[in-house]
Amino acid sequence: MKDVGASFVPLIMDAIVDSLPATLALEIPRKVHEFNHYGYEPNKSCSLSFLALFVLSTIIHAFQAGRHGTMWAFPTLVLGGVMEIIGFGARTYSSLEPTATKPFIIQSVATLVAPTPLLAADFLILGQLIKLLGPKYCRLRSRTYTITFVTCDIIAVLLQGAGGSIAAASEDSQHLDLGTKVALYGVIIQFVTMTLFLYLAIEFLTLFSRDRALRNRPDPRRNSSYIRGVMSDKRLSMVITLFFTLTCLYVRAIYRLAELAQGFTGNLFHTQAFFTVLDGEMMLLVLWALNFGHPGRLLSEDIEPEVEKPWMLGEPLEGFRMVQDTDIGDREHA
Repeated sequence: MKDVGASFVPLIMDAIVDSLPATLALEIPRKVHEFNHYGYEPNKSCSLSFLALFVLSTIIHAFQAGRHGTMWAFPTLVLGGVMEIIGFGARTYSSLEPTATKPFIIQSVATLVAPTPLLAADFLILGQLIKLLGPKYCRLRSRTYTITFVTCDIIAVLLQGAGGSIAAASEDSQHLDLGTKVALYGVIIQFVTMTLFLYLAIEFLTLFSRDRALRNRPDPRRNSSYIRGVMSDKRLSMVITLFFTLTCLYVRAIYRLAELAQGFTGNLFHTQAFFTVLDGEMMLLVLWALNFGHPGRLLSEDIEPEVEKPWMLGEPLEGFRMVQDTDIGDREHA
């Protein structure tokens, strides 16, 4: 059985690598250490621990998405978790065979692209918060907000893939440098996008807390976009979770930016502790934070619509009726 397993695992590795998009697979440097691609031997215990925690978190995310009906979590949170599982699964194999090329390519590609769907999840979460708390405090419509930042994120990933393709196909140092620069530009665009997103998120919440609308406020009875939502305990927990995950993604982005700027022969790339703490741990914190602070649970409310009391909007609204707790009780007994 041991011999069968030993021969079967490399076949799985080959199948995964063959199924990877060419632009992503070519991002991996062609020239690596003759005996070890990493410059160190990946720690087996560490890799297995990360793998187990990513598997457990991803399973929980899939369950939570189905339970709360948040189907968008599958192409974001669950997908990001699956990519991390693939990456650390290959990394675990590398701890046994550090000179093998296939698992090195798999873990490099998987850990590179895994944060993208997780960042997209944060974009979607903020879009929902904008709808619930009040679009009047945001410079962009919630839908425009989400589409704009997700599109920028995709463009950044495509640039990284194109740069890797140019570098891999190069036959001289000039084209190799060009490909590296294009890939670096992709990382920079992603970093700038994340920075702008963080700024606008802070601005939105600041304006909401001060009740300073960016748009003129017509009669709230005619346009719900101008009604001020309530910062309930659940929504506050979601805001805290959102900024925690953004901080983790930001730290990871800074690390990747510095690593790529140094190149694949730099100290950052060849030091295992940097990758473990600044990449692996950051992504693990993001996934588990969103397990405990799952948007499907924190952004669902029993009272709908949930708005501030009439006198907090200014003049009392004639004919405006809040949904009271007694109403909910009546519905339950009906």
